Amino acid sequence: MVPNSQKNGITGIKTITYYGPFDEKELERLKKIFICMEEKEKQLEIPLLKGQSLIIRNSDEVKTEVQLFNHEGDISPLMIENVTIMENPLT
Repeated sequence: MVPNSQKNGITGIKTITYYGPFDEKELERLKKIFICMEEKEKQLEIPLLKGQSLIIRNSDEVKTEVQLFNHEGDISPLMIENVTIMENPLT
């Protein structure tokens, strides 16, 4: 398998959003692990280097979304099992 990310203008991963059922104890543990974070309703946002971020969102559904940095545009979402790879986040 040969990666074609450069050919398609993909320069990296911008955001990974993990959806899953978290209880209060798990969220508190995550808050201790990741010092620099923003807590919003039902999610924790963890800023990383170079404009990247990790988002942990409390949800009954378990899935992962990967948003890419793309300079070419027009990437159709690709779903592999419960992982969606996309250019822009789903809202």
